[in-house]
Amino acid sequence: MSEHVQVQVQGQGSEQVQGQARSDESALVFLIGPSAFEISVSCVRGVIEYGQLAPIPLAPSAMLGAVAAQGEAWAVLDGRYLVGTARIDECLLPGAMILLLNTAEDARLAMAVDQIEGVFAPGMPLRASAVSLKPDALLSKASALAEGA
Repeated sequence: MSEHVQVQVQGQGSEQVQGQARSDESALVFLIGPSAFEISVSCVRGVIEYGQLAPIPLAPSAMLGAVAAQGEAWAVLDGRYLVGTARIDECLLPGAMILLLNTAEDARLAMAVDQIEGVFAPGMPLRASAVSLKPDALLSKASALAEGA
């Protein structure tokens, strides 16, 4: 069973300019391959360790499978799909985690990442190269993948 680390902040994320300090809310910074990304903690319902995933029949290759967390099944998107590198399950690194994402449609979408760098409080400078992500943009990308499968 995966150990569950709570990151429970409700609400919608806000825009972020790369490399600048977030002034309104905390950001979670994570790594996918060599790339750093940030996401507002209000867009994350939880974080769990990467573990055994259940297969999703006929799912596109960017969908790794499903994981049970918080009493529900979550579809897990391969974060490495975003940066065009090898599937995360083909080169799994110690410290790999799954982010459970808040979406406007309340879809149960999660994303596998290589490592979590940390949570940065409002006003703290973020990694200069961190790219801001929005869960709803990931949901749109996952929906497009599912339609193409």
